[in-house]
Amino acid sequence: QQQQQQQVQQTDQTSAATASSGEGHPSVYQPRAPPNVLKQWPPSEHVQRLRHTAFWHVEVALSSRLQLLATRRSPLGGLPRPEREILVVRQSSGKRSALTLPRDVYVNAYSLSPLCVSVLINMSLTLKPEGRESIEINGESFTGRELCWRAMELGANDTSRLFSALGRQLSKRQRVSVFHLVEADELVLNVEAIHMDCENAQGFISVDYVISQQGKTRIDLGPYCFSRIQLCLEALRLDPQYAMAMNNCATNLEEHTDTVMLPDGQHMNARQLYITAIEKDPRYSLAFSNLAWIIQKKEKVKLKDGRDMSQMDLFREAIRLDPFNSLYYSNLGHMLKPKETVLLDGKQLTAIDLNILAVHVDPSNSSSFNNLGALLKFKLKVKLKDGRVVDDRACYCEAIRLDDTSALPWNNLALTLPDGGTYVVGGREYTKLELYAEAIHRCDTFSASYNNAAVCLPAGEYMTLKDGRRLNKELLYLTAIDTDALNFRAYRNLRSTMQPQNGAVVELFDGRRLNRDQLSNIEDMMGVTVEDE
Repeated sequence: QQQQQQQVQQTDQTSAATASSGEGHPSVYQPRAPPNVLKQWPPSEHVQRLRHTAFWHVEVALSSRLQLLATRRSPLGGLPRPEREILVVRQSSGKRSALTLPRDVYVNAYSLSPLCVSVLINMSLTLKPEGRESIEINGESFTGRELCWRAMELGANDTSRLFSALGRQLSKRQRVSVFHLVEADELVLNVEAIHMDCENAQGFISVDYVISQQGKTRIDLGPYCFSRIQLCLEALRLDPQYAMAMNNCATNLEEHTDTVMLPDGQHMNARQLYITAIEKDPRYSLAFSNLAWIIQKKEKVKLKDGRDMSQMDLFREAIRLDPFNSLYYSNLGHMLKPKETVLLDGKQLTAIDLNILAVHVDPSNSSSFNNLGALLKFKLKVKLKDGRVVDDRACYCEAIRLDDTSALPWNNLALTLPDGGTYVVGGREYTKLELYAEAIHRCDTFSASYNNAAVCLPAGEYMTLKDGRRLNKELLYLTAIDTDALNFRAYRNLRSTMQPQNGAVVELFDGRRLNRDQLSNIEDMMGVTVEDE
C-alpha cells in the first residue's frame, strides 16, 4: 500500500507518455490526466474484505488462465456477442458465480483495485483494436489504447507487456510517441517490448505476427537478424509448452512437407507441429483450423489423445472451441461445393449459411463480408440475422467501410460492374477502372487487379494510378506478371496485345523473352499443372 501511495504522489510530477513533437501534433496521442479514482486509495474496509471474494480471485485467475471454466454458447440461434459469453468461476469457498466474460469481470476487478495495472492491460486486450470498441468505467468511455495510456500513468511495472498491448491497438498507419520512442508504430513497440524483456516468449510471437501483416519475412533485433520461423523457435526455446509458437512454426513452413528442427532436437513437419500444438493446448482452436487446411477432404488424422478426425471434424471442433471466431465459419464454408452442406449444431448448412453466421458472430470483420459477397453471384440476395437484405455489391461496400485498407473488396466490387459501369462507395461515384486503381493503391503487388484493369482498359488508352504511373494494357499485364509469376491468365492476356506475325516476342520485366506460342503454353513451360484458375 505504501508503494502504491507513492505512485499516486508521483503521478502529478511525471508523465508516462509525452508528445515529443509538441502539442496538437496529429500523429501523437496525448494521454489524459490521471483518473480521479486514484484519490480513493487506500480502499475502504469493505473493499479490502472483498479482496478475498470472487471478483478478486477472478482477476488473478484470468491473468494466469487458471481455475476457469468458460462455457460458450453457439451463435446459431442468434445468441449473444463474445462480450456476453458466460464465465463460470469456482470461488475459494466452493460456490459458483456466473459472470460475463471478459470485460465485466475486469471492470469489477478494477473497481476493487483501481491501481492494478494488469487489469487495465488485460481489459485493453478484450477490445477490438484501432478504437473500434470502447468500454465504460465509472461513467467514462475508454478505447483499448486509452486503457494502455492509463496503465502508463499509473506506472506500469511490466512495461514490456504494456508496449505489446499498446501496439495491438494501433492501425497500420498510426504512430505514437511514448517514453523514449518517437513516432513508433506497432512493430517498433513490439520490438521494444522484446528489448525490455528478452525472456518473454510472447513478445517474439507478437513480432512474428506484426511482420507477417506487413509482408516482411525477417526482422533485425539488435545484433541478430531473425526470420519469422526463427522468432517462433526462440519463443519455443523460452517456453517449450507454448502452443501458439508451435502453431506459428507450422504456418511459416514454405511447404507442408518441409521440416524444422525444434530447440529440443526434434524434427517436425507442419502436420506434426499442429498436432503437437493441440496436445500442448487442447483448447487452442486455431491449431485445429490450420490442421484442417493441410489435410485432404476425405483424410483422417490421429491426434495424441486418440481421436481420429476428418477435415470437417477439425473445422467443427475449432468452431466448438471458439464459436465467436468468424474466420472458422468462412473456412468451413470455403471447403464446401456450391450445393454441398455440412452438419453443424444439428443443422445442415451451406457455404452461404456459414458465411452469414460469420457475419453474425463478428459484424466488424471486413473479411467476412467480402467472403459472403464472393458467394452471392447472379444477383442473389440473402437476409442477414440483423434483418438487412444484401447482395454481393452491398457486402463489398460494407467490407470497405469496415476496413478501407484492404484491396480485395475494391477489386471484387469492380468485378461486379460492366465495362463503363459506375458504383457509389462512401458517397463517391467510382468507375470500374477507378475501383481497380483503389485496389492497387492499397496493395501495389496485387497482381489480379493489374490484370483485371487491363482487361477492361480500351486499346490504345492509358490508366493513371494514384502513385502517378500511367500504364497501357501491355504494361498492366507485364506488371501483373512481375508481381505474380504464376498469374497464367495475365500471360495469355498479354498474348492478345502482340502483333500476330511470326517471330513477335515480348520482353518481361525479369528479362525473359517469350513469343505468342510460349505465352499460350506458359504452364507447360514452367512445369505447372493448373486444374482450376
